[in-house]
Amino acid sequence: MLDRLPLQLSGGQQQRTAIARALVKQADLVLMDKPLANLDYKLREELPRIFEATGAIFVYATTEPSEELMLGGSTAALSKGRVTQFGPASADYLNPHDIVTAGVVSDPPSNTGQASIRGVVAQISNAANSGAELFAHLADGDYTLGFRAHQLYLERPAVYGLTFPAVIRVAVLQHGSSRAPF
Repeated sequence: MLDRLPLQLSGGQQQRTAIARALVKQADLVLMDKPLANLDYKLREELPRIFEATGAIFVYATTEPSEELMLGGSTAALSKGRVTQFGPASADYLNPHDIVTAGVVSDPPSNTGQASIRGVVAQISNAANSGAELFAHLADGDYTLGFRAHQLYLERPAVYGLTFPAVIRVAVLQHGSSRAPF
């Protein structure tokens, strides 16, 4: 690699070289744009340890929530040029302050639905749900519910679960066909 110019290196080699240069220079502040884009998975797993060992401040920009969670630290979720939430990376993902932040740190995007809560009953579309534990701390009013696709399960309603009216469409690929019949 030492005999090649930067433009002759692959994207991953350029990225590793840039990180190595910052580490060798013992930079106090390192700015990175999409730091994991061209790195192999093994190095991706090592970066948080490397970052911590240097004692430097690493500021990185990413549009990938998985990168934010992997690299950790304190993060600022941005939308339309404004910070919507600042704090630990896991808090942005697990406890977003608002629907905008939830959308920024979700891939695929969060799903939303409107609900009207009165006491311990939520009216979601045409289905009423009782959930004393879920709604006890909320004032009566209209809310936007947000959830991620991986949080949905098909099973009998739990004591404190919510029921959403839905239409489920299943696409079955026929052997040798790329079209899904409906």
